[in-house]
Amino acid sequence: MSTSEPELVGNAGDEEFGGTEERKKLEKKLLRKLDLRLSILIFIYILNYIDRNNASAARLRGFEDDLHLKGQQFNTLLSILYVGYILMQVPSNMLLNYMGRPSIYLPCCMMVWGMISCLTGITTNFVGALMTRFFLGFVEAAFFPGALFLLSKWYKRSELGVRTAVLSCGSLISNAFGSLVASGILDGMEGKLGHAAWRWLFFIEGALTIFVAACAIFVLPDFPSTSHGWLSPLEVRLAEQRMVEDVGISDENADAAQTSQVAGLRMAITDWKVWCLALALTSMVVSLSFNAFFPTLSATMGYSRTDTLLLCAPPWGFATLVAFAVTRHSDKAGERFWHIAIPLVFGIVGFVIAASTMNTAARYVSLFLMAQSYAAFITFLAWVSNSIPRPPAKRAVALAFINAFSQLGNVAGSYVWPTGWGPSYRYSYAICIATNGFCIVMCYVFKLHLQRINKRFEKKEQEEVSQGAPYGAAACRELRILMLLCRPLHDGWSFTQVGDGPREAVKEGEWIPVQTFPTTVHVELLKTGRIPDPFIGLQEWDVQWIGEVPWAFKTTFTASQSEISTPNVDLVFDGLDTFATVTLNGHKILETDNQFVAHRVPVKQYISEGANELLITFASAFRKGREVEKAHKKYSLWNGDSSRLHVRKAQYNYGWDWGPVLMTAGPWKPIKLEAYTARISDVDIRARVAEDLSATLEVNFALSREDHSIASVSLRAADGSLVSGQNSVRIAQSGAQATFKMSAGTYELWYPVGYGKQPLYTVEITVADQHGNQLDQTAQKVAFRRARIVQDPLIDQEGRTFLFEINNIRLFSGGSNWIPADSFLTTMTRERYRAWLQLLVDGNQNMVRVWGGGIYEADDFYDICDGTSGSSGFALAAATHRYDYQYPAYDSFTKSVEIEAEQNVKRLRHHPSVVIFGASSAPLPVNAAFAHPSAIQRATTKVGHTTATTRSSLTVVVLRLLDYQLAESDKLDLDYSDEKSDFRNSTFPARYIYERLLPSVVERLSDIHYHRSSPYSGFGKPTTDKNYGDLHQWNVWHGSQEPWHNWDILAGRFVSEFGMEAYPDIRTVDYWLGGNTAERYPQSKTMNNHNKADGFERRLELYLVENFKHSFEMESYVYYTQVMQAETLGSAYRLWRRNWRGKGREYTAGALVWQINDCWPVTSWAIVDYFLRPKPAYFAIKRELQPFTVGMTRKDRTTFADDLTAAFLTIETVLEIWGTNSTLQEKRAVLEVTAFDLHSDWRETTKQDVALAPNASTELFKGLLPGQPKRTKRSEEAKTIVVSARLLDTAGAVLGRYSNWPEPFKYINFPDIKEVGLSIVVGKDGESVELSTKKPIKGLVLDVEGDAAQWSDQAIDLVPDDPQVVKAVGLNGRKIKARFLGDGTA
Repeated sequence: MSTSEPELVGNAGDEEFGGTEERKKLEKKLLRKLDLRLSILIFIYILNYIDRNNASAARLRGFEDDLHLKGQQFNTLLSILYVGYILMQVPSNMLLNYMGRPSIYLPCCMMVWGMISCLTGITTNFVGALMTRFFLGFVEAAFFPGALFLLSKWYKRSELGVRTAVLSCGSLISNAFGSLVASGILDGMEGKLGHAAWRWLFFIEGALTIFVAACAIFVLPDFPSTSHGWLSPLEVRLAEQRMVEDVGISDENADAAQTSQVAGLRMAITDWKVWCLALALTSMVVSLSFNAFFPTLSATMGYSRTDTLLLCAPPWGFATLVAFAVTRHSDKAGERFWHIAIPLVFGIVGFVIAASTMNTAARYVSLFLMAQSYAAFITFLAWVSNSIPRPPAKRAVALAFINAFSQLGNVAGSYVWPTGWGPSYRYSYAICIATNGFCIVMCYVFKLHLQRINKRFEKKEQEEVSQGAPYGAAACRELRILMLLCRPLHDGWSFTQVGDGPREAVKEGEWIPVQTFPTTVHVELLKTGRIPDPFIGLQEWDVQWIGEVPWAFKTTFTASQSEISTPNVDLVFDGLDTFATVTLNGHKILETDNQFVAHRVPVKQYISEGANELLITFASAFRKGREVEKAHKKYSLWNGDSSRLHVRKAQYNYGWDWGPVLMTAGPWKPIKLEAYTARISDVDIRARVAEDLSATLEVNFALSREDHSIASVSLRAADGSLVSGQNSVRIAQSGAQATFKMSAGTYELWYPVGYGKQPLYTVEITVADQHGNQLDQTAQKVAFRRARIVQDPLIDQEGRTFLFEINNIRLFSGGSNWIPADSFLTTMTRERYRAWLQLLVDGNQNMVRVWGGGIYEADDFYDICDGTSGSSGFALAAATHRYDYQYPAYDSFTKSVEIEAEQNVKRLRHHPSVVIFGASSAPLPVNAAFAHPSAIQRATTKVGHTTATTRSSLTVVVLRLLDYQLAESDKLDLDYSDEKSDFRNSTFPARYIYERLLPSVVERLSDIHYHRSSPYSGFGKPTTDKNYGDLHQWNVWHGSQEPWHNWDILAGRFVSEFGMEAYPDIRTVDYWLGGNTAERYPQSKTMNNHNKADGFERRLELYLVENFKHSFEMESYVYYTQVMQAETLGSAYRLWRRNWRGKGREYTAGALVWQINDCWPVTSWAIVDYFLRPKPAYFAIKRELQPFTVGMTRKDRTTFADDLTAAFLTIETVLEIWGTNSTLQEKRAVLEVTAFDLHSDWRETTKQDVALAPNASTELFKGLLPGQPKRTKRSEEAKTIVVSARLLDTAGAVLGRYSNWPEPFKYINFPDIKEVGLSIVVGKDGESVELSTKKPIKGLVLDVEGDAAQWSDQAIDLVPDDPQVVKAVGLNGRKIKARFLGDGTA
């Protein structure tokens, strides 16, 4: 359980231990020793419960008969134990503290109770048994409070919780194993040496207790001040120092420490809350009294005595697991009541079942439900410890009193289970139900009381404010902070159209209540049914007026006297879209012109106690943009209206080649009211990992005012445990710094998905004034990882690498580009982001590049990429922000951009998922989301936006302000060797932003790598140079419209954009048709409106006609475009991953497809449509990004007889095969290659052992295509040879497979569908679908009628004797439809 604790640089007192690093090592060693020695307490606790409860097991083998017990005498024997147990708890702990030698005291008490247990075995009557049971409780009382006291002497508060939970679970383990031990003894010892088996039970278990006690003398430690021998003097000193430091951060103070035990007793006894908790716990203990009668209850199921005892074990094993899980979750969640109430409710269910039936199975299930109730008991103890107020003397007595008083429940519980009520024990269960219910009620009352105390305390603080005292209240994120009040203003909003423009949906003077907040105009008009859905048909054009008229939003909020009386009152606007004027009570307080900039406005002089009116008026961004353009200059661009270049608004709102024109307006981000004395105004956390993987964490923070405040800084691990901290950080001139140093191996590194975990640490900062009054508190997630962009010279090829290296591991980045996932951003939820991101992880992608023409994505997006939200996260995420194309650089524009960049660099810099910031053109390809699959819950998937340098997911943020590609094509002023000019007066003014403004912001505010543009080659090379930097390869589809088979010669060092269009799922097509079947054909006007790409008709048909025989029937057209996209993109990843050939030969280091998602229902380059329905291309990419893959190419080689002939030639087909391995270890496998003749039964199979190099591709074969004869005439028809290659592990499992077909596919004469022999068999689970065939099949796509099923694979190639199984979630017994090339539909 030990953990290392890296210390703060310069911590006082570390010198005596040899410095911070040496202290860390010593502390780790000390904790390891402690954990090993104190683990014996668990075994003692198990024996403690076994000796206490063995009378119940003995009852099954004649205990009552031999002692002539009658009536309630057995119950009296059980209850008398708790009389002594209650009486001795407090005196025992006092004696233990006085002696200071728990290694002697606790084992001696244990030996005595072991001897008493043995004596029970020789008793012959009720009186003898009564005496032994009384004194057994008397002596056993020493253990549990003594053990807790001993733990508290050695462990810090941050270390104590989990160890106490483990100790408490010992009692549950005893219930499981105690029954097993008793079963063995009672079954095998009957009549031995003339004694009954039940007597042997006491003899053996008592002797075992004595033996363990003797061992414990030599194992248990004493207190730090009295320990000798097993610790060095330096370790003893460190143990004492740790406790001193822990007291320094505790809630105890000198006055409290001087409170006497007698005074503490008096304070505890007179506090009604102590009695409330004591009664609640006593009631719970009564309901848990079934524990002592568990064998008896188990016997009611009718099994033999031995089986009965054996059946007792599983419920308690289950209870142990539940208790440990519940207590840990309760600690993490910081919540107690529901973690108590829920297990008790399940316990009640168990009681009801047991009382209602004698069915064996039902009663056994009820035992499990009863046993798990103990989770509530353990959680309750933690709640008591957290809730009893100061001083410590009162707390100590109160804890002892509550624990002792609750044992009365055991006394009463002994009489709840009389034999006469058996075997059903309905009355007993009824009592347990009642006491459980009473406990829940009492706990709820206590919970309400705590809430009232907090409210009363806040009210008192507010009254003190009016008298000049410091102010305090509840802060944002429900952190209780003395001085900061932050509350959202999200209620009571309404909106209206203003001005004299045409009115199509809102009457003049009509204010419409908003349905959600934050929000925008389109969203609200849609929710109220005042406009048609612009995603359907041609209705996009029916709502264009919305973006060209002004709108207003208003609300009235109430400000309290306490709020307006604080020194500072601010209104905080996280985002207004875009040109807004804000008034408060008629006073203009703000004007905005940038959607991406947040504003904090001091409003103390304008705000009033009581009602306040907040009004925000939004001008048309489109019309304002054209006004600004007229005042300056019109620049060239590729998408949207040219005026957008002058407006800092999401550029895709103006329309793109995949998105509609929907000019949004409104308060699209939260608005808050903050009242405070001082606040933490900035937090800058830099996690720097060196090449040797040692780390430095630098925490800089600023306060909103200059004073003599003091801060505490804590670094916590993912489980909440304290790693290190400092409590007296002096704030000088409103700023402060704390630095932590860790050596390699003493902390956890954050890794990309597939390479390790994504642990997130938390830095907590609390600021107090010189009087100790808390001013503000904040927390920020961080992670440790070393991230580099490597651009080294290559071996054997011209140019340099462009790759990402994380923690000294070079990574092939396979992923997607990301655009905004909705045209209406306020409809995006955390769940939708998670769903998109999950799709990336499930698709084996490790990077997401956020396109810059959208937004700086929401915090939820980055948090999920980092790995927060309860699971592990994406490892790398690339993001760019785009100020696309020929942006201006006049002063007002660049100033706005600078503020925007500063705010967003500050917001994103702590995310480990962000590894690079960039500017210009399309978003830069940077390691996107390398996510750990467990990090994200299965739902739907949305991928991320930015890549930065610290944390679980690497995200790159590219601030794009002009495209170097466009500058090259338009012959603008572009001398790559010029590194000094200002550029603002050139024909390429935005170069000032990319090369002067943005790099200075990034360098000043972060440690994150800055990349000027994407694409950008660097080294003086143009952006089209394939040997440097990142490349946009659009010569497939755009540009020269190359065949996709040429991807290998079109490769770059890092291909950050490439793609192929395809229709979405037919259901999505039918959605945008809106029921208009007359438009349900590929060339219809509605179809054209839902494909925004320029010249898409010619390009789709170019690639379709070149490669396929296809149909224009709607379903078929959808199918063929989807298979075309799958073949195109799968081929790119396959060929480019081959270029990842090991260190120094990373000829292609990444491929990011354009694009993963859509912002509305449309035909586009997306591989998943707007409704999160993956296209077949998604699965083709998924297969090519598996850890192990196999790839093939075939090429015809023509040889002429001599240099003079054109007629005499030989044509041979050459086959090349390679494998890839993304793991860091060599992989030995078997390469199995089978060639099939599509038109005969001929086949040929070869196998060979291969070794796949780690983190590289490996060439495996090059030779003539099997079964293909040489041809001497171009008219000779080549055989249709299909080659299947599989990589098999040593057990025969398929690591990777790929089938290579002759192309173009349109030349293939496919076999008759009856000869194909496709078989589709659904497994018994209703989701597993086995696919097999008699002839090779290309491009198999599965579907069902009605709602779509969720398939695990699509666009499948099948060959004979290689069946494949896919999952189909949501199949629900429906018939599966199959499409494939040559299925007769073309």
